[in-house]
Amino acid sequence: MGLFNRRNDAEIDYAIFGIEPDDADDDGGVDDLWDEVSNFRQLAEESPLAQIDSASDQDIHSGDRTGVDFEEELGGEIFNVTTEDVVSRVESLRRGGPAVAEPPSRRSGRFSTGRLDEVTARIAAEQAAKAEETSFDLEKMSKEQRKLYIEALGESLELYGHLVAIKPREKYVFRSDYYKIDGAGAVACILALFHRNEARDEFPAFWGVSRIPADLPEGVSAIVFEQVERKDEKWVDAALARADKLDRLEEREQADGGTMSTKRTAAKAADDLYSTVAELGDGAAYLSVHNRILLHAPSLAALDSAVDKLARQYIDAFSSLHAAPYHGEQRQELSSLFVKNDDKRGNGFHMTSTEFAGSYSLVTNGLSDPAGEFVGKMGGDYNNSAILFEVDRWRHHVVLADQALNHALDRARVVDMWGSKISQAALLNNHRVVHLVLNGADLNTLGPPLEKLTARLDMTRGDVNMFELFGSRKDQLSLYGIHLTKLVLMAEQALGAGDPAAVSIIRSELKDRLTEFYVDQKMWARSAEKNQEKLRLVGLDHNEVPLLQHFVPYLDTMYKKLVQQSNQDTEAQRAIKTLQGVFKDMLQANSDLFNQPTSYEIDSAHSARRVIYDFSGLVHRSKGLAMAQLVNIVGFAVASLREGDVLLIHGADQITDTQVQEYLSAQFERLFRVGARVGYLYENPDSMLENQRFNRFERADYTILGPMAKETISNYEQALHTAIPTELKTLLAATDLAISYLRRGSVNVVFGTELSLGLKALRGVGASEGMEDVAARVRETDRANRIADNSEVAALDRAEQERAQIRRDALTDPDRDDGRPDRSVADDSPARR
Repeated sequence: MGLFNRRNDAEIDYAIFGIEPDDADDDGGVDDLWDEVSNFRQLAEESPLAQIDSASDQDIHSGDRTGVDFEEELGGEIFNVTTEDVVSRVESLRRGGPAVAEPPSRRSGRFSTGRLDEVTARIAAEQAAKAEETSFDLEKMSKEQRKLYIEALGESLELYGHLVAIKPREKYVFRSDYYKIDGAGAVACILALFHRNEARDEFPAFWGVSRIPADLPEGVSAIVFEQVERKDEKWVDAALARADKLDRLEEREQADGGTMSTKRTAAKAADDLYSTVAELGDGAAYLSVHNRILLHAPSLAALDSAVDKLARQYIDAFSSLHAAPYHGEQRQELSSLFVKNDDKRGNGFHMTSTEFAGSYSLVTNGLSDPAGEFVGKMGGDYNNSAILFEVDRWRHHVVLADQALNHALDRARVVDMWGSKISQAALLNNHRVVHLVLNGADLNTLGPPLEKLTARLDMTRGDVNMFELFGSRKDQLSLYGIHLTKLVLMAEQALGAGDPAAVSIIRSELKDRLTEFYVDQKMWARSAEKNQEKLRLVGLDHNEVPLLQHFVPYLDTMYKKLVQQSNQDTEAQRAIKTLQGVFKDMLQANSDLFNQPTSYEIDSAHSARRVIYDFSGLVHRSKGLAMAQLVNIVGFAVASLREGDVLLIHGADQITDTQVQEYLSAQFERLFRVGARVGYLYENPDSMLENQRFNRFERADYTILGPMAKETISNYEQALHTAIPTELKTLLAATDLAISYLRRGSVNVVFGTELSLGLKALRGVGASEGMEDVAARVRETDRANRIADNSEVAALDRAEQERAQIRRDALTDPDRDDGRPDRSVADDSPARR
């Protein structure tokens, strides 16, 4: 029997070892080394945990200590070891401590041991293995075992890791109508909704949206809880029978001695009962509804302000509904947020599913296109989500109108910023873009310059000959008719509207005179349908096309012939004389515009990914001249556009003449037939409405409008034949807000405009520039680079640069030897050839 066994009957004379014997009681108290474990076993057997089946019936802390004979293990060194040494070392190793916690005790007659650490380490390892085998896993327990385990430990948060993660550090301190959180000043309260039963509500459809807290103080958040339970038919039948009986009693009581107020309340209750019975009979369900609002604020003052604002909001929205806390019940309210309705404080609301349908808190989702990009945050609604708008998601035409200015970009117009945005989106999708600028928009300040992709043409130079046609040879017959219309419009716009008689002559006579002129120039043929091989309208060298200086002498010669005829035709003479005056004035006063051959530089516009035709200087010079030049150039501008390409008109407000609009519409129809697209950009929504026949905004793929006057909003409603909600009217009438109203199909959203245009910052990173500013600049630069990299022109340019580099490498200066070139290079020298 070992010396350290629990019951050691051997008498040991400790005096021979020079120590005092330990006081031990064989029958109780601390009788041996393992008394603590023995007490633990006794407690465990009495607890519910003792009823749970585990891998081992032994306690996880006890191990198999009684099976260890330390006298046998330690041999002759047994007398050098004390009981305290073994216990301390075993417990230290069992808790994960170091192998040697403390040196052995030193008493008189004792000596150190070399095997103590080895034995105690083995014992601790065995105990750890058994403890791991007997650990409890809630997932592996049955339902009964889990219940016993929880009863043993109590309902503690430590059992649920996800709740421990969100448990407040400093717990809660509950007051009468609020409670403190974490001791850091944050407070919260739970409000319940109360309704005056005698009130007749008459709530509108979707009245529940008005319950959503809005315009709360900064830092205050709100969570609205709505818990709905459906009552079974048995409960409903019993409740209706009870209500019907009480209603009859109440009716007799009110008839005998009720006041006007009580009679009204009773009548209202009877009406509600009647409506409920009718709706239940129609198949509706009966619901129990409890509402709670949890307000969280950084301070008590902010919480009070939020409660006051919420009270005023409910007064404005509902005269019979208000929110208030249950005083002294905040702890109970917090603990019962998710319990069943029957266990909540108060009766809540009972209503049929028909009545409950109006309380849905439905809000718009904004706009989240799969390939969209951020253009602003939604406004004017309870949901203030980001607007992710795919700008290039349109197929036919779009219309934009906004008179707002961006002062950060030198008073640039917001509508032109949208035009730059549309252009960049199209370029990123490898489409070509043509800008017709009539309002002086400087596209260099509204996006990256993209010099390698852009061809800029100043229309004040007259780079396009008015008598030249552009297009395909197979379309010469149709192109000729459009060309004659163009020249008639140019003459009208150059003449102006001051002489209606002259305008009438131009429209009736000019096409015939032009046809004779082109026949004399051998570019057209009579009976052109049968002589198409003689036509040479398209594909001529720019210098072979006649100019205005050739057409004016032709009119002079024609007039002389009419005068010399014996049979005088005064009407014809007057018509030719009028045409002479119009075109001579164009030649003398505006020869820089209309008497110039087509510039060879303009041919680059056929290959450029982005082309800018700037008419701004002409608009200041004369609106008529600008329209004449626009009519002159638009045919050339649209001739090279194909499917997906975009034509943008900046300052479409300037196009007001009906004849010009009809001509442009005819040109745009050519674009639409090949799949190209047109964007109309207006500086004023009123101009957009006035030119509805031209821009057809009601059929646009999408429209983007800025703030408008109330009269404009009314006209907009009439043009769409659609009523606009009052809230939307109020928001759009706020002309001091930087907002945009997007209408695309069934989507109608209002958002604060925040456009990312790929602008490069000119300043360096200064002390006042934060990391967010730097990151924004990097994103803008990357966007500009992606636009350039995605271009066919850029790809051709890179290929050319690579070929040039190869040629340079092949023609590198050869090594010289005595003045003679190296033979490997001299093979291509002129002397060798």
